[in-house]
Amino acid sequence: MQSRRAGQTPDLEAEARSWADGLSDLLNRTITDGVRLSAVVRQGGLCTVARGVTKTSLTPGVIPLTISQAPARCFLYAAWTLDIDSESDRLTVTKSKFALRNDDQEGKDIFSYEYGTDPDEEYPEAHLHVAGESPLLEQLCERTGADKRLRDLHFPVGGRRFRPSLEDVIEMLVAEGFVKARPGWEDAIDASRRAFQAGQLRAAIRQDLGPAREELEALDRETAT
Repeated sequence: MQSRRAGQTPDLEAEARSWADGLSDLLNRTITDGVRLSAVVRQGGLCTVARGVTKTSLTPGVIPLTISQAPARCFLYAAWTLDIDSESDRLTVTKSKFALRNDDQEGKDIFSYEYGTDPDEEYPEAHLHVAGESPLLEQLCERTGADKRLRDLHFPVGGRRFRPSLEDVIEMLVAEGFVKARPGWEDAIDASRRAFQAGQLRAAIRQDLGPAREELEALDRETAT
């Protein structure tokens, strides 16, 4: 995020572009080659960050997961919706999705991590979808009368502040052997993850100052003894 002087009005598009550049750098230092994410402010004031979005087309393109000119064997769908938080005056994510696909076809997610702050949504803000079949789930549905397939379920994953990040998804894809990574990818992941977690920690503190004050006071007492 770009720094700004006290009292300066935040520029959503400028800050989102800087943020998108940081994510592009993370991807290209780990599991992609020459990928650039764009930031476009759409009608209504929100900003979309994804590959291939423009003022005239806000449909995100998938990201080929290859570190060379060789054809990608799988693809990452990654898209974010950004806004300026009215309370903190900081850039904030209001919606995001990371999905692994075998090709660039929409609706064929192997798995997807999704996040959204819509107050009307009945499911957990941060959740995981997994494609597949589960005979055990079918048995449960027969007993309970529920009509659910595995991909319909919203598995909770840490909530607003502790949800999985792009760094976690990249690490998982490398660890499971789905993609090859560049030398030094672990350092890129660690640095970017620390920045993400620090931002989430600051947001959590702003949301509930009491526990932070109590912990700092306890640390002061320990240091004084």
